[in-house]
Amino acid sequence: MNAEVHQHPDGFVCVRTPLGTYIDTPENFVADFGATLPAMPQGADDHIYTQGKRHAFMGDGNIIAGGPMPWDVGDTIIANVTAGLANQAARRQAATVIATALNVQGD
Repeated sequence: MNAEVHQHPDGFVCVRTPLGTYIDTPENFVADFGATLPAMPQGADDHIYTQGKRHAFMGDGNIIAGGPMPWDVGDTIIANVTAGLANQAARRQAATVIATALNVQGD
């Protein structure tokens, strides 16, 4: 499996690696990874970086621009996937604890 960073057309950010797969909103991605993804060129709705293979911005399924290879930002994100997944899990656990506490108080 080649590791990837993918700004998906459905609005989610995916980081796929042999160590795990992260999927979340762009806002949560920034919180979990401490990194900001680049703005896409006009007409692009899809951005994918596959280590050692491709770095493309696409719109309507067509490649409209390319990015640098290697992409240092993408490589750093991929290298930090374990920390990003841990931050995501902690954030979700905290939200569950808060929701549970609110439900207990509401009883």
